[in-house]
Amino acid sequence: MRRIIRNKFQKPSPDLSATEAYLHETLRPVQPRPAFVSDLKLRLARAPQPKSARSLILKYSFWGAAGLISGAIIIIAGVRATILILSALGVLHFAHDQVKNKSASSMKTAI
Repeated sequence: MRRIIRNKFQKPSPDLSATEAYLHETLRPVQPRPAFVSDLKLRLARAPQPKSARSLILKYSFWGAAGLISGAIIIIAGVRATILILSALGVLHFAHDQVKNKSASSMKTAI
């Protein structure tokens, strides 16, 4: 155990034979399952399907349109919230003025 830890912290050797010897003495060989090997061969033999330029253009167009639409929705929601707040402040100011006028007129009639 101590040798493994010590080797872990040593600088890697550029000599591949030393690395191979270390791996050979540390690891034990295993036989892969035949099903795994055949599946791996099939996956490696298949050529990767290159993406067409048209599919990339459609993908980026979709995400660009989605970004523009969501940005517009956020701006509209912000404008609506601002209008709502300003309207509420206007109603509160109007109500405050009405209370002030009512109290001022009731004070005049009391005099």
